[in-house]
Amino acid sequence: MKGATDLIDRIIRKYRIECEFTRCYAELTRGGWNISSESRLGWLGPYPFLLGLASAARATGKAEIHERTLVQQVEQVGRLYRITTNRGVFWTSYVIAAGGHRMAETIPLFRKQRSQTVEIYVSSMLASGLSQEDIDQGLPSNLKALAQKYGRFPFAYEYRDNMIFGMVDYQRGAIMFGSRDTVDGTTAEVGLMQQDLFSLFPKFRALFSQRNVTLRLLVEAMPISVPINQMPIVSLAGNVISIQGLGGHGLAIGVLLGKAAAKKILSLSQDDIGGGKTFDDFKAVRHISIPPIQHGHIRRLAAYTGKKLYAYGVI
Repeated sequence: MKGATDLIDRIIRKYRIECEFTRCYAELTRGGWNISSESRLGWLGPYPFLLGLASAARATGKAEIHERTLVQQVEQVGRLYRITTNRGVFWTSYVIAAGGHRMAETIPLFRKQRSQTVEIYVSSMLASGLSQEDIDQGLPSNLKALAQKYGRFPFAYEYRDNMIFGMVDYQRGAIMFGSRDTVDGTTAEVGLMQQDLFSLFPKFRALFSQRNVTLRLLVEAMPISVPINQMPIVSLAGNVISIQGLGGHGLAIGVLLGKAAAKKILSLSQDDIGGGKTFDDFKAVRHISIPPIQHGHIRRLAAYTGKKLYAYGVI
């Protein structure tokens, strides 16, 4: 992941993207909090970063961005590809498809990929109204020092059947956190999510009840495409590159694979057989397929169970 973070760092510096990028990270392990500063992991504001990328691409004069344009069909016609959308038809020599699990559900060309990922639904919340003094009281001393130094830091704790993640924003007096993936995609388990946060930071339990803390859902049951082996699925068929299954690491690994895909296309256009090594390394990863159960909900449940069995080392 360090290579992806380094790449993001270079992009932000080169194009002067204002997205509150911070290279520090805190992970809870059996031995306590493992803190990394200037590390392979970090945090940024995803939307300012993506808008900055779009602005930089448009500034080259060589990129067109079509928003609210739903791809419905990808077909090869001779040496070109016809892209049918809800806003007309586009023609291209190369295709990079990175639309996640829904892409395989809606575009016939990618239907074979349906058996390789499952949609897990993740929710996140924002707790605001905390003072810096409150955060100082609620955090362990080593995390308190991290917050004071960087102004914000991401945190995570992963165990076999769940992952708690979030970001402490010392400057704004807020904590963003999420957990409790579900398979049905209906509701967020708000009470359990709070309990997860308090399990990491027990002192916040009393502070939340004593202070005027406002809790609100940021995202409820957002679908994330997850392969059972937790590795992104990368494929190449003709001049069509497909990237999906980025899971919860979509931004970092997505930027890395975006560059790898661009290099692969360059090597294909120049008949450079050995080009695109990073892309080829990801493409070589073998993936587990899920039996093609017809009923979507049952299939998701089967895949969700498979994900947990994989986490426990059963498969």
